[in-house]
Amino acid sequence: MDKRNTSETFRQRLQQLQAQSGLSQSGFAARIGIDRSALSQLLSGREVRLPRAETLVALAARFNVSTDWLLGLAADPSIASETMDRTEIQPSDGHADPALIQQWHQETLGQKVRSVPSRLPAMLRTGDVIAFETANRPGALERAKALTAFQLGHARQPESDMEMCVSVQRMQEFAVGAGLWYGLPKDTRRAQLRHMADLIDEMYPSFRLYLYDGLSGYLLPQILFGYQRAAIFAGDIYLMIRARQTIRDLVRGFDGQVRAARIHAHETGDFLRSL
Repeated sequence: MDKRNTSETFRQRLQQLQAQSGLSQSGFAARIGIDRSALSQLLSGREVRLPRAETLVALAARFNVSTDWLLGLAADPSIASETMDRTEIQPSDGHADPALIQQWHQETLGQKVRSVPSRLPAMLRTGDVIAFETANRPGALERAKALTAFQLGHARQPESDMEMCVSVQRMQEFAVGAGLWYGLPKDTRRAQLRHMADLIDEMYPSFRLYLYDGLSGYLLPQILFGYQRAAIFAGDIYLMIRARQTIRDLVRGFDGQVRAARIHAHETGDFLRSL
């Protein structure tokens, strides 16, 4: 489907959503965070026009439809109905992109999120640790802070349901300042462990962090959004997977490590304090 056809399909479905909403153009535009003139341009059909990514995400989130349906890639508007198997590549700079993470959360709102961080859990980091981890990545500090703020805010929402898995050895390495954290001052590491422990206790049970034995198993850095989307973090790229069977296999591997965890979620806070 070329851009002209995609634009026309989007315009028709935007008109359908507005009609179903019962809102005026001004009210509908305010609902999705754009001004009335921008909405009029999208609805007019006088030129080939597609929405910005943030507008597309806002539409999908506000009206509980899929972005694939809005762009004509799916016949059914339901998010749960998206079954198109595909794999995509998204560039990154070696650190998670907060804008992309936010978009993926919005597209799968209300679904269980499973995550395996590549370092420490992003939303549990202190400012000092963020600065240390991004010291050799120009421009990454502010994006890392934004990611921490977004994920922490999302995890604190009443409807949130999040699980994370990290190896016990990764936490032990951090506690002694080994590996990635060589050179990080002891007081900073101690403050980080206490900060993590306090947040874990605060948000349990809607947020659960399990520690598995890295000598007995391994999980790739990943985020699994229900059974709809998987994002594999591979350094300079995200490997985006929308193949249902592959996602089920990844979920099965994650859940297996949860069941076999050495430190279960209700014990993690105390374990981190003991380090």
